[in-house]
Amino acid sequence: MLAGVCDRSPRRPGLEGSDAAGLLAAGCARASPHDCVTAAERLVGLGPGLTPSGDDVLAGTLVALRHLGTAAGARRAVRLADRLGAAVAFDARGRTTAISATLLHCAARGQACAEVLAVLRGLTGGWPLEPALERLLRLGHTSGADLAWGLRIGLTAVVALAGDGANGAAWAGGRGG
Repeated sequence: MLAGVCDRSPRRPGLEGSDAAGLLAAGCARASPHDCVTAAERLVGLGPGLTPSGDDVLAGTLVALRHLGTAAGARRAVRLADRLGAAVAFDARGRTTAISATLLHCAARGQACAEVLAVLRGLTGGWPLEPALERLLRLGHTSGADLAWGLRIGLTAVVALAGDGANGAAWAGGRGG
């Protein structure tokens, strides 16, 4: 459902088609800190917006890895959030806007705006997903779509890391993802 609503939305991510976002997604799915940090180095401060698109993608990914990883018992996802979050928080200091650096520091700790948290609740079955996702997609010019893109990256990684694949697929399918 997450992918379907995002794909149908007229609100598009600011870095749609970015190879750095693709590298982040692949690195997260393999729990490769090296690939994730390499992608993050390219994403911090990249793109349009007061909170640049790359920062929003990273923030969504970090929050999803931490919260969904915890909910699914995917310790590798939570450890990846710790390592990626430390690298992103360090890089953010001099490479992005002050407000975006704050966003990334908060995301590294698992903190997010109400719209992101509502989507996470929807993904875990505690909240209606579609209306929460539609509210998120309306944020800013590209911020909502970029955050949603990051949530998709994090969700996909958690499913991949939540055990032998069958357990991860059952978890995602049973929770509206």
